[in-house]
Amino acid sequence: MEARSVPVAVVAATRYELKSLRPSFRVSSRGLSGRAPWERGLLDGVEVIAAATGIGPESAAARLEELLEAVRPGVIVGTGFAGALDPDLAAGTIVIAEEIWELKAQFRPDAPAAAGPVWDADPRLLAAALEAGSPEDPGGAPPPVRSGRVVASPSVVSSPG
Repeated sequence: MEARSVPVAVVAATRYELKSLRPSFRVSSRGLSGRAPWERGLLDGVEVIAAATGIGPESAAARLEELLEAVRPGVIVGTGFAGALDPDLAAGTIVIAEEIWELKAQFRPDAPAAAGPVWDADPRLLAAALEAGSPEDPGGAPPPVRSGRVVASPSVVSSPG
């Protein structure tokens, strides 16, 4: 398969969160944009820039801005570890965001926090992601895939009770 002419950026807070790309990711070059380390290569025939942005919204925003000054991706995919308050989400579930909301204040289970939508998924990309489903697990069944609202929080959130 031939590589796309416009790369896909895959970003995560830490390099460890990008580790799952390793088995299929063929790195052709490495670089540094400001303080954002990145690797360029092919992932299943698609040109990919994988970058660790650092932990926290300020670091992520700054490193992503530095990366975007050096690389003009056609698509940005955010990946990483997350927690869930939905008991129906099993460990390992792949969650595809239909929209992302951001909590505007410290979350307390006993008080509503101001939140609002900050991003809606591109309908074509969302459909493609859902159609692709989950990757096959060589050891058994693939992980479950869910889509819906994702909420970003400036602090750790726990469920009441």
